[in-house]
Amino acid sequence: MNRIDHLPDGLQALRIQQFFNEALNLRALGQGVSNLTAIHLNTRLTDPEANSHVELIEAKWKVDEDEVIVFFYVSPTYGGQTVLTPSARPYQGSFYNVVFQFLGVESSLGTIEEFTAKEERERERAVENMVWNCSTKVYSNDPSFYFQASWEDLAKVDAAVFDFPGPSGTGYWHDKHVASGGLSNPNVHLTKHMAAIIQDMRKFIPVITKSMKKIEKPA
Repeated sequence: MNRIDHLPDGLQALRIQQFFNEALNLRALGQGVSNLTAIHLNTRLTDPEANSHVELIEAKWKVDEDEVIVFFYVSPTYGGQTVLTPSARPYQGSFYNVVFQFLGVESSLGTIEEFTAKEERERERAVENMVWNCSTKVYSNDPSFYFQASWEDLAKVDAAVFDFPGPSGTGYWHDKHVASGGLSNPNVHLTKHMAAIIQDMRKFIPVITKSMKKIEKPA
């Protein structure tokens, strides 16, 4: 499974066989919002006491690995103070990170030389094509990503940036999200923070485009 290097500080009755074999793009992942998550997302966006702030941290184009990794800063809705490392170790933190890893990006962006030569609006269209159509993996250091089985279930369909560190859950949260309705794939249920970013992804396209940094392997 692909892994991320250079994470910024603070990070962290259906066709079942198809679910396990097909790479997922952001369109497919965006359908992974259970009705349970939708309720909590609505609260985050409408409660005047809630904090719904999201902003882009950076976008890294790892040319040698043909992938782009996009990092977002997300405020906890009600001031959470605990985040998790990619090994699920808790530590103190005042904000969450949400990571999107886009794979096989040259098919959308072209080579780095071709991308750089484009006009800005053309670059934005290429980035938008990448965002919605390239295979995508996700990660968040938000504890709910781990404890509510999103990470464990996404790992089953190879849509998690990092391997699920275990231990396996009881299935309680998986079943709870599925039973609430709204999912196209029972193994794809995102956190409310991921869902919020995907809903607003088009507004982030210009800033992602401007923020793209070329990253190459050391010689």
